[in-house]
Amino acid sequence: MPLGGERPAEAAEWLHIDTHVLDARGGHDLLKSIVLPRPIAWITTLRPNGVTNLAPYSCYAIVAFRPMLVVVGFEHSLGPKQKKDTLRNIERTRELVIHTVTEDLLERMNSTARSAPDGESKLVAAGLTPFPCEQVAPPRIAECPLAMECRAVDIRPLGEGHDLVVAEVLVVHARTDIVKDGRIDAVLLRPVGRLGDDDYLLLHDVVTLPRPEPRG
Repeated sequence: MPLGGERPAEAAEWLHIDTHVLDARGGHDLLKSIVLPRPIAWITTLRPNGVTNLAPYSCYAIVAFRPMLVVVGFEHSLGPKQKKDTLRNIERTRELVIHTVTEDLLERMNSTARSAPDGESKLVAAGLTPFPCEQVAPPRIAECPLAMECRAVDIRPLGEGHDLVVAEVLVVHARTDIVKDGRIDAVLLRPVGRLGDDDYLLLHDVVTLPRPEPRG
């Protein structure tokens, strides 16, 4: 019997899903319940009228280190021609600020997932404070301990009603109380992970496991 008492794979019951028969909603729900936990990019951008927009996105990942590049995926809200405000703002200005969501900011982050009229700043409505950035026009959130000023270097459509933004990290702002030995300490930061549906993962146990050398 394998460790933990698990049954061998051939003895287990399996659900086999042909992804080509799923519609966009089915693919959305399935993939977001598989790829987890996901980091949350809490993004500030500027609307054409100068009002700060703030919204969270969890299709977000690292792609390169020199230059530092991250990617954010955007799903259109009401069909292939209804782009999210954040994406439209990035297309126009190429500028964005990505914040890490921490446990103490979880509820305020969730409040910014809604749509808002052009004249309303969800940042202010959530009781947050805008703070000027160094190299981009959108402000960062003063209450957030970790933020990255970014500039989009590539924007391209993907699939049905999706776009991918590749952004270069220009400046990192890290509050000193989350830094240990010159690096961001996850235990001090307390980041939140996104799961499926309306679920989130909080940081509890951190396991340190050195990787073998040479690395593959």
